[in-house]
Amino acid sequence: MTDYIPPFPTPLKKRPGLFRRWFKASGCPLRSLTERNYRMKLGESNILGNRRYIVVEPRLVKPLP
Repeated sequence: MTDYIPPFPTPLKKRPGLFRRWFKASGCPLRSLTERNYRMKLGESNILGNRRYIVVEPRLVKPLP
């Protein structure tokens, strides 16, 4: 069985300005992510005060007690 890779928007090369980033994220939050976000194993993205946690390697996430 091969690993399933779901479809995702093409990552941006570099981080756009605040307005453009907000505009892209208003339709689909994944559209505002850069290549760096996909390279992080576990990271945080902040758009206008809304925190989004990005998990590329699920084994790094610990379950709540």
